Amino acid sequence: MSIKLNKDNGFISIFVLLVMIFLLVFVLVCYSSVDGRVKAENLKDIELKEIYSEKNYNDIENYVYASEEDVIPIYNVSELNRVGTGNNIQIKDMIYQCGISNHYLLKSDIWVDIEEDVFLNHVGFADYKLYSSLYTIDKANKNIFYYYQNEDSQRTTWKAVAYQKFSEKDNELVTNKTYLQNKFSIVNTINYNKLEDYTFMIIWAGVDGALNNIDVLTQNTIPTRLEEIKVFSNNYEYIDKTAGEFYVFVNL
Repeated sequence: MSIKLNKDNGFISIFVLLVMIFLLVFVLVCYSSVDGRVKAENLKDIELKEIYSEKNYNDIENYVYASEEDVIPIYNVSELNRVGTGNNIQIKDMIYQCGISNHYLLKSDIWVDIEEDVFLNHVGFADYKLYSSLYTIDKANKNIFYYYQNEDSQRTTWKAVAYQKFSEKDNELVTNKTYLQNKFSIVNTINYNKLEDYTFMIIWAGVDGALNNIDVLTQNTIPTRLEEIKVFSNNYEYIDKTAGEFYVFVNL
């Protein structure tokens, strides 16, 4: 009789233990699921608060969330930089999620201030997205341009024809017709106007890492590769090949 009771108590103990383990696993799974949703909502709230940092956050519900099929309009370089990131962005009265598979449309020419956006605020290079097959962007005869106010307070307009950000693992010079985030060149594909001479500009980061070096030079030949741009060849040795970067522009 005593042996039977001990067996029954043993079965009951094992059953209770299994039930407790099951409940514990169930609680942990529920917690993990809820915690994941909370973190996702918190991340979304953070993005929305950034979007509405200069607006009344209580008015968010007045805006409309776009569907995945909606074409996302692009008006400036900040919006172009969001393309393909999966982040939320507010444009006009709509909130879009900027995924890789979305369709985008340039609604106006994009202007980048070299002094403010590149030198001071370090806006990332985004031109390649207009050429890369990874993104579906309808340029609609629009493009991205840069402007620079020189020492004479004259505003000059430029088009980026090459860009590269070096790393210790990749210090090979950019090749022609390359449309990547860290390597970009349209030197031999751009439509140069038939002029007597052509003015090119290079800005680069040296060993100090500061992207604030600049040089301008005019030549009378149309380049077919990067090395044929004289202002680039003259300054290439000063660019840090382990962590530096450079832009090359043509004056329009």
